[in-house]
Amino acid sequence: MPAVDIINGIWTVLMTNSAFLTSLGLNPGTATTEQKSKKLQKEKEPEGLATQNIPLGCIYPVPGLKKRWNYTIYEAEFQIDFYAATLFAAMSSGKIAQNLLNNTTPTIPGGFVFECEFLDDFAGASEIVGIKKYSQRYMINDIVVK
Repeated sequence: MPAVDIINGIWTVLMTNSAFLTSLGLNPGTATTEQKSKKLQKEKEPEGLATQNIPLGCIYPVPGLKKRWNYTIYEAEFQIDFYAATLFAAMSSGKIAQNLLNNTTPTIPGGFVFECEFLDDFAGASEIVGIKKYSQRYMINDIVVK
């Protein structure tokens, strides 16, 4: 399964949740797809990261691993980086995402279903004064056709 399909599926799960949209400063009833795409970017490096347009997040694939006991199974990973004025605000968006994604089986275009598992989280530098960064990493297991 192409990583782009996984990222699109995860993006859809997150951006259809009103609490998550609110945590990114969007109005769930009126937010357009363009506004949503600016707030949760499918990029490793956020476009236009500045104190004026936070909070925002970035979702992207990271290298996965083959299972030790079965090399025919590949476990993919993805990461979500949250940017906000405070670490608490970034972590709050992350908590909502974790509740939506951890130990769930999202369905993505093409009828594929996969298991999503939270792996770890960490705070990092955004390299911009006034912007805090919080990251979460997830594992994708057992992609199957529904």
